[in-house]
Amino acid sequence: MPGMLYYPDINPSNAGLYHALLYWDRIATVVPPNYAVLLDDRMREVADAGLYEPIEAGLIYDPARMIDMDVELVAALEQIPLDDLLPPLDRVAYPGSGFYAAKADSNCLDLLQGMGLVLPDRRGPEVWVMNPRVQLVMLSIIARRVAAEQNAIVGHTASSALRPFTDKEPAYWLGHRPLSGMTSHAGHVAHLSRTEACWRVEIGRLLPVPAEDVLLSDVLRFRERYKPERERLLMAVEKLLHDLAQRWEHPEDIVREAEQQLTEALDNLRSAARATRRRWLTRSVAVCVAIISSGTAAGLGASLGADVDAEAISQIALATTVAGAAVNIATTPIRGSDAPTSPYTYLQRVRSELRLD
Repeated sequence: MPGMLYYPDINPSNAGLYHALLYWDRIATVVPPNYAVLLDDRMREVADAGLYEPIEAGLIYDPARMIDMDVELVAALEQIPLDDLLPPLDRVAYPGSGFYAAKADSNCLDLLQGMGLVLPDRRGPEVWVMNPRVQLVMLSIIARRVAAEQNAIVGHTASSALRPFTDKEPAYWLGHRPLSGMTSHAGHVAHLSRTEACWRVEIGRLLPVPAEDVLLSDVLRFRERYKPERERLLMAVEKLLHDLAQRWEHPEDIVREAEQQLTEALDNLRSAARATRRRWLTRSVAVCVAIISSGTAAGLGASLGADVDAEAISQIALATTVAGAAVNIATTPIRGSDAPTSPYTYLQRVRSELRLD
């Protein structure tokens, strides 16, 4: 199975980590060169188990910088009021404002410095003081670009492929927010004003996870003992998402075709979960799927009897039930880019919890 590329932090929450360990080949995060001292005890245990992939940011940008990332960054920031982007003067009073310079492209940092959005940190040149909102925008863009470049090399379904995943909702939306009109900055023409349609699929009830009070060691044992059940369920979910990307005109047919496979796979995993006598939950998980170009957006609307255009995309919703779980599918607008982006990006809402019956 592919790996989860967790962002914006190096150390994920328990909810994100448990989701990664159950449904993905490994968990990856973008790290600075000294990342080992920054890992918490849980991530060290995961690394010792061979399930962690640190992606050193310096290796991402050298020898080839990710195309136009600085332009996309400026384009995104220009949609946010300046007062919400300025760096804090007192880093101690503003937790989370320290940013490791090695995690970003040098062109991006030069632009941010020119815009007055970063300040030097007293800890040295490797750290900058930056508004957390600026960090979230940058790290969201980095995650999608890293996953896209990796998947372009190895193939989207390969075990070394990556899926961007966050449980920090501001990071998700700051990275996907459609642009509402572009300007240029410092000689850079912001040509990323395209709005694209994609499917937004709610799949949380299809992917149960242990509660956060379950021990990490128990999750690792479950991962090994019930590997076929875990992988069968995620493969069924991935097939659903792949088919929605390839045959987007008829989502009802795709869900209907997937129903039996999803039902059987989910029932098998639920049985395994009950056997552990541990507390399991379902969380709200949404995935943006199949970024549809503006040229096909009108076709999407016509096929479903709705008027869709690239700038104001109507919400076309489909709700169905698979294995007792509601699967909601709707179109949603996201920010387009001339550079490749990952076709699937996941958002998990940690506060939304339901018991597994």
